[in-house]
Amino acid sequence: MGLLLAACLGSGAVGVASSSVTVGVVGATRVGSRQTLVAAAVLMLVCGFVPKAASLCAVMPLAVVCGILSATCGIISSVGLSIGQFAKTTPRNLFIAGFGK
Repeated sequence: MGLLLAACLGSGAVGVASSSVTVGVVGATRVGSRQTLVAAAVLMLVCGFVPKAASLCAVMPLAVVCGILSATCGIISSVGLSIGQFAKTTPRNLFIAGFGK
């Protein structure tokens, strides 16, 4: 809800949600517009409040879900590596990258 509200108010949902998935998807698709993120938030709300809509996701075969997850993880990893190539490689930065947040 907070992401939907922030997008509707014009603060830019990409700046509000800074998870690795958001960075990976925006980096891979080059789509970070407010309208796209509002549409995704509305779709998630519909799936949350309308069980018949959510059941469309539930009947998806496990092999399809695993294939989508594998592709998504690969894209996010490669976008992260491509972003990381522009960072200065000091020992401090390598230590932070090695241990995460």
